[in-house]
Amino acid sequence: MTKSYITFLFFLAAIFNLNAQITLHGCETVLSNQDFVLNNTGTIDDGATIRNTFESTPSDFSQSCSAGVCELRIIWNTSAFRWEIQLDNDGPLGTPDYDTAVLYYNTTASTPNPPDLTLGTWVDANSFCGGNGSLTLTGDVQSSTLSINTFDLQSKIKLYPNPSINYLQVSGLTKTEYYRLFNVLGAEVNNGRVSNNGKIDTSNLTNGLYFLKFENGNTFKFIKE
Repeated sequence: MTKSYITFLFFLAAIFNLNAQITLHGCETVLSNQDFVLNNTGTIDDGATIRNTFESTPSDFSQSCSAGVCELRIIWNTSAFRWEIQLDNDGPLGTPDYDTAVLYYNTTASTPNPPDLTLGTWVDANSFCGGNGSLTLTGDVQSSTLSINTFDLQSKIKLYPNPSINYLQVSGLTKTEYYRLFNVLGAEVNNGRVSNNGKIDTSNLTNGLYFLKFENGNTFKFIKE
C-alpha cells in the first residue's frame, strides 16, 4: 500500500468521522468533578497527515468549573508534535482561543483520533491536575497508532460500472442498507436505501470523485462521468 493511498484513507476517515465524540473527566482542581463532552469540529493537516480536532460545544462558556467557566479542546499541536488537551476560561465567546493552559499532552502520533489511556501516556502538563493518572477519556479515542476502521478493505461489496454515468449497481449486500453520497469536500449530495444488486441513481451528479458510505460503516469511492 503506497504512502499516498494511506494518506488518502486517513483523509477519508477524517471526513466521515464528523459525528465522533469524546467524553473527558479529569483535572478536577480546574474542571471540577464532572464530565465534558467534546465533539469533532474539524481537522488538522500535519504534512498531509489528517487528524481530528475535538471541542466542547457549543462554545458559549456555559459549563461552570473550578476555574470559573471552561471550554476544552483536544488537538494535535503541529509545532510541539503532540496531542494536547487545552483549556480556555476567558473567551472570546463563541470563538475560544484555548490559550489559558495545556492540561495534558500525549506525544503518541495516533491517526486520525487522539490516543486512549492505553496508548502512550497522557502527561499532566503543569502538575496541577493530580498527576498522569487523573484523566479519563472514553468514546472515539483509539488504542492503536493507526486506525482506518472506517474502511472495510476486504469487503465483498462491489460497485459497477465505475466510472458511473447514470447509475451505480451494488452487489454483495446481505440486506437493504441505508447509504449516503459525499463529494470530495465532504458535503452530502444524496442518500437513500439500496438492496443487493440494486441501483443508485447518479445521473444528476456533476462529473468527479464521490464517496458512497453505507450505514454498516463501509465506504467506497467512485467516479461520475
